[in-house]
Amino acid sequence: MCGIAGWLVEGGALRFAIPQGEMTVDADAVVLALGGGSWAKLGSDGAWVPLLAQRGVEVVPLLPSNCGFDVASGWSEHLHTRFAGQPLKTVALRFTDAAGHLHERKGELMLSDTGIEGSLVYALSAPLRDTIAAQGR
Repeated sequence: MCGIAGWLVEGGALRFAIPQGEMTVDADAVVLALGGGSWAKLGSDGAWVPLLAQRGVEVVPLLPSNCGFDVASGWSEHLHTRFAGQPLKTVALRFTDAAGHLHERKGELMLSDTGIEGSLVYALSAPLRDTIAAQGR
């Protein structure tokens, strides 16, 4: 697993933690693909956020994405007992975001114990999250 250990003070080089120890890189440009903060057991723990912030790099706060959504009022007892855990095939998910843009996609989703999840929901999770934050629903 490779992660940022920090910057060396001299020359602005980057020091990376690698399985063999450390590696120093002095480059004109660096692309960092660091992951989010939701899979700590796989190394994606967001520990890089303060390292970049300490150096004056603006970091947008980490937000949930590729996530399912809970139904606020819960499922009916009938739906929950008969269909929780079941996939819904070839369905369309459509909503209008806070800016008035229509988002529509076809795919599959799963009815969970408390809401919906699956590839269709994950594909639209970021605009869904932003719409809920802006509109409250």
